[in-house]
Amino acid sequence: MSISGAPGGIGSQGGPAPRRRHPVQRWLLHVVAVLHRWAESGRARSATATWGFVQTSIIPGPPDALIIPLGLADPKRVFSFAFWTTVGSFFGALAVFSIGVFAFEKFGIPLFSLIGVGANTIQHAREMFAEHALLVVLVGSMGLLPVPANVMSIASGGFGVPLFSFAPVFLLGRSARYFIVAVIIRFAGSRLTGWIERRVGRPFATLR
Repeated sequence: MSISGAPGGIGSQGGPAPRRRHPVQRWLLHVVAVLHRWAESGRARSATATWGFVQTSIIPGPPDALIIPLGLADPKRVFSFAFWTTVGSFFGALAVFSIGVFAFEKFGIPLFSLIGVGANTIQHAREMFAEHALLVVLVGSMGLLPVPANVMSIASGGFGVPLFSFAPVFLLGRSARYFIVAVIIRFAGSRLTGWIERRVGRPFATLR
């Protein structure tokens, strides 16, 4: 008996079944979609602030997941989106920084183990923080390290970076990240939107 005609079977005309997303990835996309609808209903400030907090404290999602689509749809408000995302992100970083300060052994070390960071890497990171703590915080807050901002913030607290050093440097780096994106969208967003529409063959508003 041939199985070539079975649904999803080898040789079926429909081709291979689409790859299923990881549950965490599906949940992340759902959160972004909910917040996007929330923003479109007139609550953009609270939606962008919420995403900034969640992305920095709970789930390591893309930092610009709301700023870019909302900013392209309404470039005149993109600096407001950047400001409120920065506010939420700052308070999210303070939340996980406090976890590093008060519960690093209980939560920070297990989290590092969960993402594949071993004892030797943790020790190397501790030494790096001891020598270049503020540089690491600045670069990490801009999203330029290979680890999420929430992991970097927990490590900062756990490795003894003073709060009054961490807070202004993180705020500076995060503000730079979001406002650079906002400037690009504000002054080049229309060209970017036109390029997207030409690539997909549909108006940008129908892509939401």
